[in-house]
Amino acid sequence: MEAAQRALSTWLAEIGLEFKPSKTRITHTLHEHQGQVGFDFLGCTIRQFPVGHTRTGRTTSGQPLGFTTRITPSKEAITRHTADLGTVIRHHRTVSQEELIGLLTSQNPGLGGLLSGGGGAGRLRDL
Repeated sequence: MEAAQRALSTWLAEIGLEFKPSKTRITHTLHEHQGQVGFDFLGCTIRQFPVGHTRTGRTTSGQPLGFTTRITPSKEAITRHTADLGTVIRHHRTVSQEELIGLLTSQNPGLGGLLSGGGGAGRLRDL
């Protein structure tokens, strides 16, 4: 992994960019590396999980990989979104249910995007 970091550092330097040590973390998305598996990026958690031959991803030549990649909303994103929903509900306690639903859907259009894709239904249950 360190060789990959050096190669990426060289490539980034060629285009005038560099890693920021306080924000850059080398990790593996399938196996534990330094106590962590996967990573969070733009409000999503990206991880891979081992699966059987019928559910596995495949290479471009059709060879089974033995894992599947899951991108789910991160715990921080869910917490932030839940807090936003709670704020709207608290500030509009006297409005009708219909009006409240309208407010929630207009002020939180990201709810559908946050919950779409793999794993979103389980996150909705947590709300």
